[in-house]
Amino acid sequence: MIYVDDIRLMKLSKLSIPAGAKQWEYLDRKHGSGLQIVKDKDAAEGKAVLAEPGKVKKYVGLTWGQYTREQPVGEYLVTFRLKVKDNTQNKPVAEISVDSFGNINYRIAQKILLADDFKQAGVYENFSLRFVRPEEGKLEFKVVYIGTTDLWFDKTTVTQVKTFTTDKEQTAIWLGQ
Repeated sequence: MIYVDDIRLMKLSKLSIPAGAKQWEYLDRKHGSGLQIVKDKDAAEGKAVLAEPGKVKKYVGLTWGQYTREQPVGEYLVTFRLKVKDNTQNKPVAEISVDSFGNINYRIAQKILLADDFKQAGVYENFSLRFVRPEEGKLEFKVVYIGTTDLWFDKTTVTQVKTFTTDKEQTAIWLGQ
């Protein structure tokens, strides 16, 4: 049991990605469980993972398991490149998330994407989550299929927004200062 006596929400500062920011790209595409690796001229390396209603059960991961320690402590933006066949429905199609695995396992950031969050059908779009990377543990970047329409996953890009060079800087972020 955990007792919480205070919760403090903070608003992150305006996003400003520095010129020459370090980036990591992951093309970890899953297959099986009804998922298909398909040719796609608009995708990186010409292929993507496709999940189709009726062929894939809900809550199947199109990508997961990078379990990376590559990124140092700091602030990041993770971007998932996705497209849908039909963007007219106001229903969930995917969940994007960042999880941390270390002494304590927890979800750092997540968002449910609706089909109508996509501006255009059949065109790749970027969906991002901003997060602060904890000191220890591995990170996992996930796209989970929820259903509604066909969903393609191309790649994940992690961009370093800010590094924390001192304990004081990191503490200030965690305390909302």
